[in-house]
Amino acid sequence: MDGDGMRGGEGLRRSRRALRGRTERVGEVVYPGTWGEMVGPSNGPTAGSPAQRGSNVSELAKLSPARAAMLLALTTSREEEETLKQSLEANGHYKCAVTELGARLATFRERLLSAVTGAALNCGVVSKTPQHMHALSHAAHEALAGFLPESAVNGDVAAKIAVVRDSQWVAVALFGEWAEHPVCNHNRSGLGVMHIAY
Repeated sequence: MDGDGMRGGEGLRRSRRALRGRTERVGEVVYPGTWGEMVGPSNGPTAGSPAQRGSNVSELAKLSPARAAMLLALTTSREEEETLKQSLEANGHYKCAVTELGARLATFRERLLSAVTGAALNCGVVSKTPQHMHALSHAAHEALAGFLPESAVNGDVAAKIAVVRDSQWVAVALFGEWAEHPVCNHNRSGLGVMHIAY
């Protein structure tokens, strides 16, 4: 057992499970919801269906990289994530990467930039140029600042991380959970955006 009274990573496993497949129906909209429902209005039980998603693809082209990254971070399944990623990249306007990171708080802070950089480089979102790496680093730090309070010193963190870039901007979005104690897990989000200077 560690200092929080948790058995080796029990809270982290709960946080990771919480990232998968959890939705809550509020009226006619599912929250955090599928990207189809977030882009367009919900129409009851068929909301988020492939037909509805197809009708919203043109709406995706109008999104800023920041909104696209947040929607990607909010996806609740691999299938939904892949569908949204393909739709965003289909028109050649965006490049996208998604990864997950879970760890104790101090380790999470240390590993975030490596996780973001690795995912972005491996998926071809950025290249190893000073302009791309500088913008990505600043966006990741800004997202982390929004995701975790400065005063946080302990706890388990699990987050889905999305990186989206167009020709001028790069955005990093985080969505996940943080808890100083296993009984008080709660959702957190953070977003960072930086201009790519050429």
